[in-house]
Amino acid sequence: MSLPGPSYFPSLAIVIVNWNSYEVTANCLESLRFLDYPEFTVVVVDNGSEDDSGDRLMSSFPEITLLKNTENLGFTGGNNTGIQFALENDFELVMLLNNDTIVTPGLASLLVKRLVSDPDIGAVQPKILYNKERDVIWNAGGVFNSFLFISKTRGFNEKDRGQYDTSNKVDWITGCCFLTRSEIIKQIGLLDQKFFIYYEDSDWSFKIRKLGYKLVYDGSSIVYHEVGMSEENRKGHNEGNVSPFCPLHGYQKPLIHG
Repeated sequence: MSLPGPSYFPSLAIVIVNWNSYEVTANCLESLRFLDYPEFTVVVVDNGSEDDSGDRLMSSFPEITLLKNTENLGFTGGNNTGIQFALENDFELVMLLNNDTIVTPGLASLLVKRLVSDPDIGAVQPKILYNKERDVIWNAGGVFNSFLFISKTRGFNEKDRGQYDTSNKVDWITGCCFLTRSEIIKQIGLLDQKFFIYYEDSDWSFKIRKLGYKLVYDGSSIVYHEVGMSEENRKGHNEGNVSPFCPLHGYQKPLIHG
């Protein structure tokens, strides 16, 4: 299926959270300048930064919309500030994007193409590779074993040999790059702030699936992830931590990420 014609490019808000990270966020914003998608707005949420990184980003990238939280509300709360702005301003689509990513020019076009190709698709994500090792996969979608109650990240630390180039349905999508429809967010609500950081993406994914929508991994679109020290602390998201959201979705055993 070809990209929707010029008469139909759904308006897109790309939400990025910054906290004391001018250089990291600036690298992401610079890559977004090369997106080939015609109808998007970058919403940067300065999440209670203790430095002047928010103002510096606005000065360097005057095309962005800058929102400021007076305190650090975590990844979840920071994103919710941007999501709420997108809903109030009638954007049709919302993309959550980590600030420590570098996007490829076709990212938005390819993801939107996939999303609008089927009204039963509720959210999509790209293939995510490490920025420092661009032939190694960080995330190719999430799978969930309902018998063992284990959730896994596909492709984690595998060499990219094209084994995940095919687009297909997945069980959960990472918040590193998560594209969905505003109409769906209005049904499931904002990210659950019980999750200050981590697992909010899995929770959202399960809520979308409960509405009857599919979650899809798009193997043709690529994001590079600059995994730093903060991400080292997140290893548990892929290596056997018990998820606190499991009981919220009717699972009596602990959901384990592996």
